[in-house]
Amino acid sequence: MAPAMGPAALLTASFGLLALWAAVFNLWLFAQRPRERAHLWLAVAAAGVMWLAAGSSALYGATTLAEAETAQLVSLASALPIVFGFARFTGAFLQTPPGPLLRLAPAFTLVVVGVPAVDPAFLFTGQTHAARALPFGQEYVFAELSPLASGVLAIYLLVFAELIWTYARQRRSVEGARLLSGALALWSFCAANDLLVYRGRLSSIHLMAFGFGVFACLFTALLIRRFVRASARVEASAEALQAEVDERTRRLRERDLELAHGARMATVGTLAAGLAHEINDPIAFVSTNLNQLARTWRASDPASFDEVLAETRDGVERVRRVVSELLRLARRAEGPEGPVDLCRVVESILPIVRAESRWRARLSTGLEPVPAVLGEERLLGQVVLNLVVNALRAIPEGQPDEHEVRIETGFREGAVTLRVHDDGPEIAPALLPRLFDPFAATRADAGGAELGLAVTHQLVTRHRGHIDVETGARGTTFSVHFPPAEEEAQA
Repeated sequence: MAPAMGPAALLTASFGLLALWAAVFNLWLFAQRPRERAHLWLAVAAAGVMWLAAGSSALYGATTLAEAETAQLVSLASALPIVFGFARFTGAFLQTPPGPLLRLAPAFTLVVVGVPAVDPAFLFTGQTHAARALPFGQEYVFAELSPLASGVLAIYLLVFAELIWTYARQRRSVEGARLLSGALALWSFCAANDLLVYRGRLSSIHLMAFGFGVFACLFTALLIRRFVRASARVEASAEALQAEVDERTRRLRERDLELAHGARMATVGTLAAGLAHEINDPIAFVSTNLNQLARTWRASDPASFDEVLAETRDGVERVRRVVSELLRLARRAEGPEGPVDLCRVVESILPIVRAESRWRARLSTGLEPVPAVLGEERLLGQVVLNLVVNALRAIPEGQPDEHEVRIETGFREGAVTLRVHDDGPEIAPALLPRLFDPFAATRADAGGAELGLAVTHQLVTRHRGHIDVETGARGTTFSVHFPPAEEEAQA
């Protein structure tokens, strides 16, 4: 072989480097998207093109029959990955089965490549021909093909024709169909050129590697465009899905608020009789005191006036607190989230539930100062209200001095805790798994089923908390654990 590569060999080698780039790039794309197998088979075909270019470059330096036969056998062996890769690629790219000739081409190529490896006489006549690679004028020799080999290689022109027809038939559904048809026509022209060169009918450079390389690069460009458009569609779908998720989340949030509001109003409604006492009692003695003031203000001493006025102010303040808390609880609109003092929430609920407790149990509190909780004060108030009312209703009316409901706050193990304990009957083990289901019964002997605990669980979860239940012969304790607001802000 010549010590240095001539211009024809260098040009052909550049086709091989182009094919190598296409092979590596498509393998990388396949690694990114394993489901897109077209990249894999195009990489296999491009690797065969690189192989073909290496054989053609070596042929330009051949000066003996042995060198020519070796170079031509290398070029012939490249047909196996080229044909196999493009056959499988066509099916993957068009998403349609290839034609009959293209389906048989890999097996046919295996025979064509394997037989000369065993018996070179199948492919060559043992004679050499001098050739010149125009337009470079580089001279070399090639091994003359046998008539059988020429006929076999001509069959590939039929395969190319079927390939062109396959893509032409799918031109309306294939992106870049015209470009592909042109590339396939160029490929067929290059194949015919090389066949004439090998037959000694034409003095030209070998163009097969160039035709395959253009074909591989064009398909790579189309696949990249398909990849980019698919990525754009995925991104658009993700944005649309996120918008849909946000909208559904907003709707669910509204429904949750409506459900919570309905449950809250139902609870307030059941407390109405007791709240009437809570309001009527202070109004009654306010009215009495005012009547007394009207009768005796001139005759009485100033100290008695101060005492009556103090009682009157206290009664008015009790009414104001109850009414104010009722109005706050009844408000439908959602308030902003922010730091909430859980102790203050408990204290605001006590005037409302005190009337309910009058005939059932004593209310006691153990409110330790705790870090603020991030949430909506009105909804956290509903959590306290529901738990306290649930505890009171677990205790039968009639002996309030013998029973107690205790509300406590604390800070344990990094969580703000609200505990509501009652000494009523134990919750049956069969009821515990469904305790927070809507309309599930809480105690076997307590009134009836309601939404209170289900809504409570929902509101606690919404405020990033969780709720535990301990029940036994000494009563039941509901413990609610919230993350402190500072921890939430850092998260």
